[in-house]
Amino acid sequence: MKRQRRYGKRILMALAAVCVAGVGFSARHVAAAEGTDASGSSISFSYEALNSSETGKEIVLTGYAGSGQETSLVVPEKLEAYSEVSGRLEEYPVVKIDPNCSFTGCDHLQTIEIPETVKEMEIWCFDDLTSLQAINVSPKNPVYSSEDGILYNKEKTRLLRCPQSKTECRFADSVKVIGAYSFSNCDQLKKVEIPSGVATLEDEAFSHCDNLTEVAISESVTSIANGMFYQCPAMTDIRVNEKNPAYCSVDGVLYTKDKSKLVRCPSTKAECQIPDSVTSLGDSAFAGNKLLTAVDIPDGVTIIPYQSFRGCSGLKRVGLPDGVTSIGSGAFLDCSSLTELNIPESVTEFKNDVFMGCSSLTKVKIPDGVTTLPQCLFERCVNLKTAEIPDSVTVFEDCFYGCDNLEIVCHKGSAAYTYALEKNIPIRIIEETLQGDIDGNGIVNSSDALSILKIVVKLQEPDQQLFAVADVDKSGDVDSTDALMVLKFVVKLIDSFPAGA
Repeated sequence: MKRQRRYGKRILMALAAVCVAGVGFSARHVAAAEGTDASGSSISFSYEALNSSETGKEIVLTGYAGSGQETSLVVPEKLEAYSEVSGRLEEYPVVKIDPNCSFTGCDHLQTIEIPETVKEMEIWCFDDLTSLQAINVSPKNPVYSSEDGILYNKEKTRLLRCPQSKTECRFADSVKVIGAYSFSNCDQLKKVEIPSGVATLEDEAFSHCDNLTEVAISESVTSIANGMFYQCPAMTDIRVNEKNPAYCSVDGVLYTKDKSKLVRCPSTKAECQIPDSVTSLGDSAFAGNKLLTAVDIPDGVTIIPYQSFRGCSGLKRVGLPDGVTSIGSGAFLDCSSLTELNIPESVTEFKNDVFMGCSSLTKVKIPDGVTTLPQCLFERCVNLKTAEIPDSVTVFEDCFYGCDNLEIVCHKGSAAYTYALEKNIPIRIIEETLQGDIDGNGIVNSSDALSILKIVVKLQEPDQQLFAVADVDKSGDVDSTDALMVLKFVVKLIDSFPAGA
């Protein structure tokens, strides 16, 4: 699946442009310019003319309709707009390519020429140009520059955008920062070497690169942002220069230097043994890995972060340690094979969408201490049959949408009970258990003491619930002391078990 466009950001920028332009014909002039390309085929630009204190008006390019055959495009330096001063059409500079600018009929477009007048453009505007091999900027442009067809800032310290059809990348010697999403959807790239001098890789700089298999990271890289190498399904190996002070790699997996954080596991890894030294996972650390079937998280990890296992469609089992307290948004989103997941009692918080699309999940027990089941928590978990919910949960957002086979297990009178009634979800009431009543007949007698002794000598193997009932002294263990205490209760030497029992 290709990266979805950041429509929210685009809409905000478009609204900002409207606010700057104001309302009314005098502030904005919407127009189109038609002409022909070098072969004589029809082309047209659509644009807006906004008032400017410096030039009278400035042109914002909003669209381009090509012939479908051209391989190159020159963005004009000037386009015509109506002048309220002269009362006629006059030429004004093209200063901006709108982030929502649409390029249609450009299936074969390989090069685009940016004039010196353009001072503002977002990398999103090139998203539809899937055959693009070069973005060439006028040397006179004061804001942008290009080298080997790659878009940079003027100083060439920040790489802004690599054209999607480029087969290899030769970086400018001066580049320090690989910008966010700058290589997104570059499907022709197979190998990349981050050169010495680059210090920062921003959010998802390399993402949705279908054929990228290997990346070599130099010793100078000291900051790698979230989502790196997300949805790179062919990725086999991430290598880090051994002199790098911030990062290292083991078996192709990217870690911080001290191995306290697993940053990214390549999508072709069917197995990943996470070292005990790891105390945190990067956002999207395993996301998109369809070959991974099982993983055990080390004891030191306390947070399962944002989309850490999103789209791991082959993942069947996850072992979460007892110390986990929070599970981030979309952590297991679309893990469609996930059948086994014991949520530790230490968990107190779920973010949105955690188990959305986990269509093989059949049962879940919410830990006591969780207070909110947030939006879309179990949405599209079509085979979820039972959800045991403690009294601590008091807030239910739209958390079980599409769970048509669900039964809620809860105490009568709890918030979960009320929620299930309101949503017409079947309910199974949790019957209160009598401490020491091992055989479950509703009374505590000498046979219960005998059952406890059978547990002690391992003639009987208790489940978690039975263990809690048998541990009457709340020592954390079932032993002969518990049997003796039950007998004392039976002969009325004591009238109750210790507080908390």
